[in-house]
Amino acid sequence: EYEKAQSLNMSAKEHETKAKEPKVINIKFVQAVPKFVGPALEIYGPFDEDEVASVPEDIAGILIGKGRAELYSD
Repeated sequence: EYEKAQSLNMSAKEHETKAKEPKVINIKFVQAVPKFVGPALEIYGPFDEDEVASVPEDIAGILIGKGRAELYSD
């Protein structure tokens, strides 16, 4: 029983980790963006105009909303 509980706990932790991974989106910068700090204190940039980058969905939404980037697709 203990081993089953341990394996269930590990599975739950693995699932929790996967659930916390943000969806990543490719964006293309329409203007240069200086280095900035994300919500989890991770550093992004700096980015040049026309540069393509993969960033978490929430950050992409902010950059697109401010007119600094657009969705990028091959």
